[in-house]
Formats: sequence, structure tokens, C-alpha cells
Amino acid sequence: MARPIQVRIDQSAMENNLQVARRTTTSRLMSVIKANGYGHGLLHAAEAFAATDGYALLDIQDAIRLREAGFRQPILLLEGFFGEDELPVIAEHDLTCVIHGTWQLAMLQMFSCAVLRCRTKYINWISDKTVVTCDKLTDLTIGPIIIGIVSKGSSTH
Repeated sequence: MARPIQVRIDQSAMENNLQVARRTTTSRLMSVIKANGYGHGLLHAAEAFAATDGYALLDIQDAIRLREAGFRQPILLLEGFFGEDELPVIAEHDLTCVIHGTWQLAMLQMFSCAVLRCRTKYINWISDKTVVTCDKLTDLTIGPIIIGIVSKGSSTH
């Protein structure tokens, strides 16, 4: 038997939540959208948070959908990438990735810098909840010391 459940999504309430968050900080804000906007729908949630400074997503396919729908804010892939085949897609759609390990750095070093255009803010390394950004892939050195990475801010979740 079907249950008589109805859901009403108030986009203005979502917009207001972003405004309230913005009033509490002078930092730039990224709106995290996971699990199809927790049932609100990816594009619906992105539209509600259109005033955000950027989006943080888990899935590369969701990032592509936002780009194809015209969203131009920075998009951060929280889980980064899992294979070299994703790197051209990341470059094509101007996405930023969280790097979780040296295995991802190794993939980046083997990938053509020309394809990635050595663009600023490509790599975000999360360590002790500090985000650092590398300006160029050529600045990276794999090993116990990572050279050329400078602190750019912090993140919380």
C-alpha cells in the first residue's frame, strides 16, 4: 500500500541558509552537495546555492552535470580522482580535486601537464584539515617531502 507522503522543497529556505552562513564568516563558502542534494535534486540544490563561491561534490558525473547546466563557480571533487582516465575530464571541465595520497600525485606527474594546462589551484592536499594548493604540477616532488606546495587556507566539514 502506498503511503500518502508528500515532500515540499522550499528553494528560498535553502537560499536563506546560504545567506545566514555567509553572515557568519568573511571566508569564501563552498556549498557541499551530496546524494542528489539529499533528495532535493542536484540541479535544484545548485540553483538554490547559486550565490555560493563554489561547489564541493563527490562524483565527477555530478560535476559534469553542473558544468553542462552552466554553473561556472569552482567545483571541488572531495574524493579526487581514482584513475588516469578521469584526468582529461577533470581538465576539460575545469575541476579541482582533493588529493588523498601520493598514488594520486604519482598519476598527476605522469599525466601531461599540457593537457592540464598547469593551472593554478589544481591540487588541494588535505592533511590535518589544512588545504594547501600547488600552483603547477611541475612543482611537485613525490617522496617524504613535497616541494612547492604552499598554504592557501583551511577547510572544515
